[in-house]
Amino acid sequence: MIRLLKIELNKTLYSRQIWIILGLYIVLLVPVAFAIDSINFGGNSGEIPNPAIGTFTIFNHPTVWHNMAYLFTWFQLFLGIIVISLVANEFSQKTLRQNIIDGLTKWEVIASKEIVIVLLSFFSTILLVLLTLILGNSSVDVSIWEGFNAVPAYFICILLYLNFAYFISFWVKKSGLAIGLLLIYSLIIENLLTWKLPDNIGTLFPMQLGSNMIPNPMGGMLNLEATINLSPLNIGMTLVYIGLFLGLIFWMLKKGHAAK
Repeated sequence: MIRLLKIELNKTLYSRQIWIILGLYIVLLVPVAFAIDSINFGGNSGEIPNPAIGTFTIFNHPTVWHNMAYLFTWFQLFLGIIVISLVANEFSQKTLRQNIIDGLTKWEVIASKEIVIVLLSFFSTILLVLLTLILGNSSVDVSIWEGFNAVPAYFICILLYLNFAYFISFWVKKSGLAIGLLLIYSLIIENLLTWKLPDNIGTLFPMQLGSNMIPNPMGGMLNLEATINLSPLNIGMTLVYIGLFLGLIFWMLKKGHAAK
């Protein structure tokens, strides 16, 4: 495992492209969070008045954990692009084929990128925790850790999303095409597929799982379900999809996809 980590860190840490994307992720996400905190919606900063439920305060504990986790999902594409770029570079620079020639097994090839995915997921989750602790308003009489279940929910969601990006980029090999397919599937194809399906089926699609676990918190203003949902079904289906994506990548490797 340490050997695989060293191999991937050598590829990642010396890539200017990866550092630029990661920098954009932080540079855009952090100011947006602080900007929302400072916006005055008609009440105090960070508050949204609503006739139906009174004032909705974005950064009050315990709801701040959910609100920040949802905000972070807006920026998950940046992390997806990092994964796509790393995988596409393996094909364009022929390092994937060379790693196999040098003795890495197919599962080691897959595991090396999975390590990067897990590290990116941990990095993003830690950033979520830090920003939430900084921006959270603890003046209300609740523990600052109440609502913390949004954090593991976010980690599971980003892990699923990045593995989906891994599968797409390994399949098509081209970063631009992979990014386009990721966007088209996430925003259009899955919505069309689930449009007329029963809810108990449509909600089990990969992107919908993320929406189930971290729904739009503003839905509570419309009396919609808007709570963090770490049900065994959602977690189990996430693991099934991750296993499926990795299994398909292994199958493609067995079929000689790396050499094509």
